[in-house]
Amino acid sequence: VPQQVFAFLPVRSYGLPFALQGDWAVSSSREELLCGCAWNEFLKAQLPKLLIELVEAIKREPHTSPLRWSYYSAVPPLATTSTFFRSCIAQLHAHLRSHECMLTDENEFCLPRQALRCPTEA
Repeated sequence: VPQQVFAFLPVRSYGLPFALQGDWAVSSSREELLCGCAWNEFLKAQLPKLLIELVEAIKREPHTSPLRWSYYSAVPPLATTSTFFRSCIAQLHAHLRSHECMLTDENEFCLPRQALRCPTEA
C-alpha cells in the first residue's frame, strides 16, 4: 500500500511502500515536492544507500526474526513509484542485484541471480 511522503506534515503519496519523512522543499501549496531543487535531489540520492543499509542491518538479525523474510515488501517496485523517485529506486534495484539479499531455505542470503523461487506445490 503506497504511503505518504512527509515534510513534517504529509505532502502526498509518491508510490513508496513506506512513509518517508524529510526536510523536503515543497511547493507553496505543500502538495508537491519541488522538482529540480538541489536540496531535494540530495535527499533523494540518499535513499538507495539508506535502504541498502537497512538490508545489511536485517541480515544481522537473529535467524528467527521475521524481518529477514518480510523486508522485501519495503522494496518499491518501479511500476508504482512516481517519476520523482523512479531514478533512485532504479539505482536501489541495481545495487540489490549485486548484494546478497535473497533469503534461502538454509536461512542464508544469496545474490538474486543465484535464487530460485519454487511454487508451494513443489
